Amino acid sequence: MPDIGEVRRAREIGKNGSSRFVWAACLDCGKERWVLATILGSPRNFRCGSCACKLTAPLKVKRREKHPNWKGGRYCSVAGYMEARVDRDSLFYPMTRSGDRVYEHRLVVAQSLGRCLESHEIVHHINGIRTDNRLENLCLIDSQKRHDTHTLMKQLQLKIRELEARIKKETD
Repeated sequence: MPDIGEVRRAREIGKNGSSRFVWAACLDCGKERWVLATILGSPRNFRCGSCACKLTAPLKVKRREKHPNWKGGRYCSVAGYMEARVDRDSLFYPMTRSGDRVYEHRLVVAQSLGRCLESHEIVHHINGIRTDNRLENLCLIDSQKRHDTHTLMKQLQLKIRELEARIKKETD
């Protein structure tokens, strides 16, 4: 057992690098351990991790609801959709994409149905505004039905352009 204040290189005590460490005792609990040394050879930390944590507990960063910038766990994705944070013990946690977030429009519809949505089920914004997640603005459709609808819409738009071009020719 080294003596208090003894200084050694990192490799000598089984650590990586070339830093110097000093054998020191915690000011509060007296636990002895190797601590990174300053240039003068004194320990950089005078308290062990658990005592330092107890000391700074009232000063810790506020989390979630307690933080002044908390926005209810809502984020805007790069694609422009709102994402919501879902707790691990929630019924809807299996719907999360990465981490603990799920698209808010999918979550709203799932909550109204009382079940998780399947991956092939698509939630469509009726008015086209991706951040408008009111239930009356959301429509649940199957992916095949969505494909058929988009194909029909493209055909109708093409037909409208053709008719507009014909009308313009006739009026000129």
